[in-house]
Amino acid sequence: MFHSAWPLVAAVLASLLIHFLAWQYLLYRWLPKKAPKWFHQVTVHLIQEIQLDNLWHKITDPRRAELLLPAIDQHIDTFLKERLQQKMPMIAMFVGEKTLATMKLALQEELHELLPELLQQYGKQLEQNIDLPQLIKKHLTQVKTEQLITWLQQSLGPYLKYVLIFALAESLLLGTIIIALQ
Repeated sequence: MFHSAWPLVAAVLASLLIHFLAWQYLLYRWLPKKAPKWFHQVTVHLIQEIQLDNLWHKITDPRRAELLLPAIDQHIDTFLKERLQQKMPMIAMFVGEKTLATMKLALQEELHELLPELLQQYGKQLEQNIDLPQLIKKHLTQVKTEQLITWLQQSLGPYLKYVLIFALAESLLLGTIIIALQ
């Protein structure tokens, strides 16, 4: 009986060894050779997916400025009620609540007009000063193979047990078939 189990044991060990060697080959031989080409392809794909014109348009969209306005309004309110008194105590003595409310309203209106223009100018400067495709490519090519291997092991680690279970199931099936054919 024990003699007939040897093909099963051999199949299990062979399958585990093959899967282990395949993983080692992929990580330490194939990946270091293919990583630069793969990073270049990822860069090209990312640049196409990002659609830079659309990105700059989204950054400078006046509707995005509306998202900033509540925080700006809160800052104006704090400035007029607290900091103005600290920075200019003489003026603060002559300014009442009605005048502060009028000043706040005037500043808010001015900022509502100014902010979209500022965002558009800032977006144009970003577009001119930042070469996003080159930046992505630079960062991807600076990734060391060892770092990539570590990332892969960390991210794929939980799934490797499924590969091991598959290898065991495969080898058990193969061993059972070999025993059945004897």
